[in-house]
Amino acid sequence: MDRDRTGQDAAPEQGAPPPMGAVIFALAAALAMAIYAWTVLEAARNAGDWLLIVPAAGIGIAALLWAATRDLRAVLRHRLRRLVLSGDDTKPALLLALIGLYALALPFAGFDGATLVFLGLALRIQGERRLGLILLNAVIGTALLVWIFHGLLAVRLPLVIL
Repeated sequence: MDRDRTGQDAAPEQGAPPPMGAVIFALAAALAMAIYAWTVLEAARNAGDWLLIVPAAGIGIAALLWAATRDLRAVLRHRLRRLVLSGDDTKPALLLALIGLYALALPFAGFDGATLVFLGLALRIQGERRLGLILLNAVIGTALLVWIFHGLLAVRLPLVIL
């Protein structure tokens, strides 16, 4: 736990997500339950042996996976928000990483789909918070770029959406 300047334990952040250890524990417990259910299923002499264990293990595994998924989403959302909103010093690195991901996504998502996502994420990284404005600019920018490259310049592009 963090300590403040006086050496006292600092209070946890308000709205902080659960620690990553909770996600790892839930996944490990789900794996242990799955292994246990599998061994019971293999060693069962008749249907009565596994009928009591396997459904309970399935419910337990589903609950643990659901909890791990929710906790992991909260952790990732919190870390991404902290990373994107932390300041101007991380923006160049995030934009470079986004450009690399854009280049990797072009063959799979197509020029139009990858450009749409790229423009929206780039606007978000640059600090725009209004979702409607992000979507509007991403759609208009993508349509304009597709029209210029595909329609006017006759560049063959892998298109998926348009």
